[in-house]
Amino acid sequence: MADDPGLVDTFLTEVEGILLPIVESGGDRLSGRHRLVSKYRHEAAAWREGKVPHVRGIAEAVNELCIARRILEDPSVARAEYEPALTGTAKTIDFLVHPNIGEPARLFYDVKTVHPEAGDGWALYERATAQGWLRGLNLDPGFMGPEIAHEKFAARARFVEHTVALEAKIRGMADRDGCYFRMVFCGDGFQWHRDELEDFADTYDTGRSAWDHLAAMQEHYLAENGWALERSIHGFCLMRRPTPAVQELEFAHDVRGPSSVM
Repeated sequence: MADDPGLVDTFLTEVEGILLPIVESGGDRLSGRHRLVSKYRHEAAAWREGKVPHVRGIAEAVNELCIARRILEDPSVARAEYEPALTGTAKTIDFLVHPNIGEPARLFYDVKTVHPEAGDGWALYERATAQGWLRGLNLDPGFMGPEIAHEKFAARARFVEHTVALEAKIRGMADRDGCYFRMVFCGDGFQWHRDELEDFADTYDTGRSAWDHLAAMQEHYLAENGWALERSIHGFCLMRRPTPAVQELEFAHDVRGPSSVM
């Protein structure tokens, strides 16, 4: 989409005609919504004025707008906040949802777009294979192997990095009673797929997965960076929104792989 200005302009027109009115009319049900709208308008203006050669910032803002729409259209939500401060820290989180009476007190959602750029991951694939870090991942260098390896490794790295960052926020937060924390990973369904997030979620929850090709490689990546997963996140959600589209095709709460339900 970044190479087709006409397609981008059409997409922005749809966002501004469909998504923005829903979020802007949220009223007290979504406090802080003006910050989200301003974020989108800033990114859209940067594109229109030729200040950026890509639409990554737009994609991230639109994904958050889609989450805001889901929240506003959910009858189980009493009210929500965009970018509330986390008590006891200088950090914010993307959404805080207050469900209706009878539900958990506070639901926190951090929303991250994972869209690896094109690259060649063959050297890393060969190194990981030689080190025994991969399980059952067999790629062909002559059949998109370098590109597939890069996308898989880059997506998992972003899953790990965003997870570690959210855990740090949770660790520093005071008054966590009645709080539930979820990460929402957004993608277009091409650079990475649902089963890759399922594998990550299984490994995160249990420390192992019968299906996760990258579990050992992830452990090496964590150790290399001096990180340790605290498993304080309650679930990982998936939002799949093809580009360009103003409506997600899939949203799944707390994804898990087939091994987790056997």
